[in-house]
Amino acid sequence: SKDDGRREYNSFGFFAGLNYNMHSSSFRTLPNLPCCSPMFESATGIGISIGALADFQTNNILKYSGFDLRFSFDMLDAEFNVLEPNVGNTIKQDLIDKNNPANTPVDKVEINHNLLVGLSVISLEPTFRYSPLYDLNLHLGFKFGIPVSSSFNQSSTIISPDYVVFKEEGGYKRNVASGQKIPEINGFMASLALGAGYEFPISKKLYMVPEIRYFLALNNVNSDNWKANHLRFDIAFKYYSIKDPEIPIIRDTIITKDTNYVYNTSIDKPNTKLIDTEVKETKDETDERVFITHNIKEHYETQLPKEIKLAAKITGQIDDVKQIVIEEFETDEGFPLLP
Repeated sequence: SKDDGRREYNSFGFFAGLNYNMHSSSFRTLPNLPCCSPMFESATGIGISIGALADFQTNNILKYSGFDLRFSFDMLDAEFNVLEPNVGNTIKQDLIDKNNPANTPVDKVEINHNLLVGLSVISLEPTFRYSPLYDLNLHLGFKFGIPVSSSFNQSSTIISPDYVVFKEEGGYKRNVASGQKIPEINGFMASLALGAGYEFPISKKLYMVPEIRYFLALNNVNSDNWKANHLRFDIAFKYYSIKDPEIPIIRDTIITKDTNYVYNTSIDKPNTKLIDTEVKETKDETDERVFITHNIKEHYETQLPKEIKLAAKITGQIDDVKQIVIEEFETDEGFPLLP
């Protein structure tokens, strides 16, 4: 999209998502625990991640770049399952036919070795962000974590045939163990972080960002060769601290004067006075400016002096005048338009 200016500002927010955990390993058993598994090599699981984020612009280093810092809680649970077929010949001394104890099975016995692991980590995730397209974010950095809880449950279970059991245990399971902490767990975990996200506007300052990130473990979960890699799918919400521009306010005043003239025979010189004042304010707003107009309307009255004089020209004999009648005539004349 076009440059809307938000890349000049820092942003803050939170995110939540799902982890697809992909553990890789090469160990037969957890430290100090009996297990007859040939090798635990891979495990998968689902967990959640939730956390806060802050993105600080570094445009002085590279245009449309930033330093992204996140603090999160991550669940990296996973389950190992190793199916061992046809092990009857190998461990026949440990097996027995529960229906006919004298008939010791020696082939076609399948055993599943299960290890269920719980692992929760508090993480700090610093990455460098670059946006080759204005709304597209690419991330490269690290993730550092401290385990805050862990657990494990392990067992070896006979899958088939159903008439074969372990001789000593008398059932289908053995090497059953569980604990509230993974033995010899590492107190610090580090991963390489790679990710991408795309920003969709919700408002001028708030954006929704679907993201995907892959974390490649750089050290082991415990003293064994065991790394907790994971892929995270999340939705982030980022609020940009964009400063609203100051909108200029333009003020104007319009004064209108209205004068009414009247005659007053009792005065000898003109007299003007203010009768009434009307004030009205109008406002016209746009995104670029605010225009405020004060309309002032003033009503005046001006009194003018007027002298009435009567004059007559008298000829001939003068008699006493008892009454003078003054008459006014109004005459209209009309003319045809056509001759």
